[in-house]
Amino acid sequence: MRTARLAFVAAMVLAGTLATPMANAAPEVVRIADVDVRSFATATLDTRVVTMRPRLDSDLQKWTVDRDSSTVGTRVINNGTRGCMTVPTTTPIIEGTLVIQVDCVGHTHELWRFRPDTTTRTVHIVHVRSQLCATIEAASPALYPRLRLYQCADTARQQFVLLTG
Repeated sequence: MRTARLAFVAAMVLAGTLATPMANAAPEVVRIADVDVRSFATATLDTRVVTMRPRLDSDLQKWTVDRDSSTVGTRVINNGTRGCMTVPTTTPIIEGTLVIQVDCVGHTHELWRFRPDTTTRTVHIVHVRSQLCATIEAASPALYPRLRLYQCADTARQQFVLLTG
């Protein structure tokens, strides 16, 4: 399965559809996919929580990666809601904290780093303030798995593929 996925990702790279995170690059619109490219980070209009859902033809699954927004990190802005990917500012950031999207206000809670894994051609999405990684829930009481923050590790639930187009 891993070999097939790597071949699929390699084909996307050759076709020019895989985004490569670069510091100080112009803003870029991407879809944030799981490691198998079966589900995509999705914002919703009725809840602030970021979930992983099957591909939709919707701006709710498109994110503008604004690498010029800060020298410290990158803002990730949903094209459908115009909200920033962030974490709640009213509670401590601990393992298990939900990743949400709300109006952008320029707070450090909105900053992320894309740490590439050259072996798998994926990225870890690291929350700048907490240094925890966006992680797809293993089991979710919700209909769709949510993104939460956990210690960064070598796990497929923390590996994401950034797709353009």
